[in-house]
Amino acid sequence: MIRTHKIALKPNKEQATLLSQHCGYARVAYNYVVEKFNATLDAGDPFDFYGVKRAFNSEKYETYDWCKGMSQTAAYGLAFCESGGWRLGH
Repeated sequence: MIRTHKIALKPNKEQATLLSQHCGYARVAYNYVVEKFNATLDAGDPFDFYGVKRAFNSEKYETYDWCKGMSQTAAYGLAFCESGGWRLGH
């Protein structure tokens, strides 16, 4: 038997805004990693996960100044865990 739990989120207006901002931040980070991955793949170079992570961290506040208040876990959780699969060849 498989048990599941369903949890409903009922955020107020401020919390809903913050959730949306974090989702957008994670999407930006994911797109950044995909872009760098495709560029290294086209060039025939090995994908450097930590190099891309360092590059994103150094560029994010200049390029996306609105992300200063965002949790770094949002970006790391989606974009960089996804790229870990690519790094390992999965």
